Amino acid sequence: MNILIVEDNDAAASTISSILKLSYHDAKITICRTGYEALESINSDKADLVMLDLGLPDMNGLKVLDEIRPITGAPIIVVTACEEEENVLKALEQGADEYIIKPFRHLEFLARVKKALSKNISPNTAIIKFGDLTIDCAKHELTFRNDRVLLTRVETMIMSLLLQRGGQIVDYRDISDTLWGHAYPGSDESIRVYVSRLRIKMEKNLKTGGIIKNEAGIGYRLSFAE
Repeated sequence: MNILIVEDNDAAASTISSILKLSYHDAKITICRTGYEALESINSDKADLVMLDLGLPDMNGLKVLDEIRPITGAPIIVVTACEEEENVLKALEQGADEYIIKPFRHLEFLARVKKALSKNISPNTAIIKFGDLTIDCAKHELTFRNDRVLLTRVETMIMSLLLQRGGQIVDYRDISDTLWGHAYPGSDESIRVYVSRLRIKMEKNLKTGGIIKNEAGIGYRLSFAE
């Protein structure tokens, strides 16, 4: 497994690397201390996990996230001292899978990393179709007629769940269970952020306005009705 750590603080990078090595002994860990180094690394090497700090010396970590999210389906975990709610929401909107605030407890850190890595789609649901929509879960690719768009891991999980239900309502609890194994305070709001970003991405790349319908206070469903 290839792990990319984007962190300019040597002590923090060493701590994160050491914790990950406890569970992933054979992992190849690359440490980048600037955003530009991270962009070069993600373009040249396949990462299976990205740990991203927001306070980088050369560019905002959110900018780095925005640049690397479209080119990798790997889990991206923001690890930062910045705990402002606005930054948490921005990171989730831009495709982060987790947001861990420093200082963190080591066991909780590992548990959240393992959770992010464990969300694999079973082979028998690798390709799911509903109407003119098709999702390839292994490639994190959504197709509508002749247009395609790359999704994040979380977006793939949400969209595959909606497609499997074939137009039936998927409630917030079902989505929470799929993403995290349980609901937590604020999980509904996180889901709304993910779905909002997914809608924008679909509208921009697939010209699919209004396919994801909101059932107020309940959840979401797919509909091709005009």
